[in-house]
Order: sequence, then C-alpha cells, then structure tokens
Amino acid sequence: MDFPNDEQLREALGVLTEVLAYLQRLPPVPTTLTFCRDLAAFLDAPTSRLVLNQESTRRGTSYSPAGVPLVHAELRGDMLTVCVASLSSARLLLTGDMTFQLKVVEA
Repeated sequence: MDFPNDEQLREALGVLTEVLAYLQRLPPVPTTLTFCRDLAAFLDAPTSRLVLNQESTRRGTSYSPAGVPLVHAELRGDMLTVCVASLSSARLLLTGDMTFQLKVVEA
C-alpha cells in the first residue's frame, strides 16, 4: 500500500480549500453550512496548516558518462539553485539544453 507524501497531502488540502470556497458561495442551507464549518475547522487544524505551509525540496544532478557530477540543481519552494561543478560543465550548459529530473527530498 502506497502512503501519500507531504506533497500529495499539500495538493489534496489545496483542492479542499477550493471546495470550501465553492461551497461557501452556494445558497446558505443548514447542511452545507455545517459541512463548511467542519471543513474549515479541518483546514485550520495545526497539522493541515503545517503541511500546507511546508516548502517542498526537489534535487537532481546531471552526471557525465564517467559518473562525474557536472551540474546539481535544487528547487526549494519557488527558488531554484544551480551549481556547476567546473568550467567544462558551464560550457555544456551554454551550448545546449539540459533536463533534470528533480526528486522530492523526504524529510
């Protein structure tokens, strides 16, 4: 059984936030109002707030055919940091496109 990671939980909580906003625009019916109150309480719970506010970190490294690291990239929240290992690695970056597969860093 696969368990959700923090990124999947953050996405699910984001969708629930959109659902709550939609339900709050509907005509005020007692059942809807109760559901909105319960959903808002769930989203305001400390654990939900922690997951929603946590920045995810993704990392990836490009290697030469010999296994030497050329370029390392890290995406933390919306900040991308790229570290070039050497001048020859920088030339590779300037002469063509590079694609990184960034993987979530588990805490």
